[in-house]
Amino acid sequence: MQGCDVMNFQTVDYIDWFRINWHDIDYDLATSGLHPVSLSDVNIHLDDLNLGKTLFFGHPKLVEMISEIYGVEENEILITSGSTHANYLMCALLIEQGDEVIIERPVYTPLLDVVKFFGAKVKYLERKYEEGYNLNLEQLKEMTGKDTRMMVFTNLHNPSGAMTNEKTLKAISEIADDNNIYVLSDEVYRDFIFENAPPIFSSLTQLGISTCSVSKFYGAGALRVGWAMCREELVDKARKLNDYILAANSCGGEEIAALIMENRSWFVEKIMNITKRNRPLVKSWIEKREDLEGIVPRHGFICFPRLLLDIDSMELTELLLKKYRTMISPARFFDCEKHIRIGYGGDEMILEKGLEYLGFALDELGGSEK
Repeated sequence: MQGCDVMNFQTVDYIDWFRINWHDIDYDLATSGLHPVSLSDVNIHLDDLNLGKTLFFGHPKLVEMISEIYGVEENEILITSGSTHANYLMCALLIEQGDEVIIERPVYTPLLDVVKFFGAKVKYLERKYEEGYNLNLEQLKEMTGKDTRMMVFTNLHNPSGAMTNEKTLKAISEIADDNNIYVLSDEVYRDFIFENAPPIFSSLTQLGISTCSVSKFYGAGALRVGWAMCREELVDKARKLNDYILAANSCGGEEIAALIMENRSWFVEKIMNITKRNRPLVKSWIEKREDLEGIVPRHGFICFPRLLLDIDSMELTELLLKKYRTMISPARFFDCEKHIRIGYGGDEMILEKGLEYLGFALDELGGSEK
C-alpha cells in the first residue's frame, strides 16, 4: 500500500453524490438490491442481544452461516463492515504504487477509485453492450502480462446485471494461475442467481478473492456487514491490517446478520415474487420508449439501458431529482456515458410512478414513446 497518499486522496464521487441526494427523494430507482426490510418482517426479536460483546474474528454464527451457504472453510472467511470495506482491505494488502490492475468497464466507480487510491496503473477490459456485457477472454489474455498484479470484476456485473458463467470464470482462473495474478471478484449480486449459479470465484483458484455483504440480497445495508472469502493467509493478514482501522466490527450487527441469513428461504421467496412482478414492468416500459434500448437481465434487480438520443445522463438524473424527486444512477458513476442504471427491487407502486416520471423527464429532454 505504498501508493496511498492520505493527504491528497480523491473524493469517491458516487458515494458523495448519493449521500447528498438520498434524503430528498420519494421514488427510488437507484437502490440496486432488495429494498430495506424490517426485523419484524422475518420475525426476529432482539431481547437477548448483548450490546457489550466484542468478537475480533467475527460472530461465530455468522461465520458458520457463510461457510454453510457458500461451501467455504471457516478459516477462509474475513468478516468486514460491508463489501466496500472488504474490497479496500484486499486492495491495501495486494496493490503497490505502479502495479498494473485490469478492471472491467463499465465499472462501479467506487471499486475503481479504491484501486487508483493505492497507486495502481489501470487497464480497462471493455464489457460491450453489443456483446451482452460479457467478458472478452481473448482481450483479457492479450492484456495480461508479467506486470499485472490484479484483475477486478463483478458478478453479477454492476451496472448491467449480466451474469458471468462457470466456463468463463474457470478460464479467468486459469489466466490468473498462469500469470500469478490475484482476482478480486465482487459478488454482492451473485445470491440473486437461484438456478445454475456459477461458483464463487475464490473456490476456483488460490489467487481468487470473493467479496459479499447483506446489503443487496437481504436488504440490510444499515447493518454494514460484509465478508471476503479467500485463502487463510490473506484472511490473517487482512485482520492485522484491520487493527489500524476498526480492530473489531459491530458484534451486534453481525449477530443480526446471522439471524437474517438463517431466514434465507424467506428472502428467496420474496425476491422471486418481486422479480415476477417488477421485471415485466421495467421490460415493457423500456420497449415502449423510442429513446432507450436494453435487456432486463434474468437475475437481480438492475438493468442498464442505453440512451439512443443525445441526452446527457447526468442532466437527466438532475432533472429527475429536482423536479420529480426520483433517483436513478447515471452512467458517469460507471465510467461511461449514454446509459442509466435502473433498480427495481422495491414497491410496485413506487416503481410504476418512478418510471412514469423518468418518461416525463426523457420527454422534456427530447425523447419520446413509440
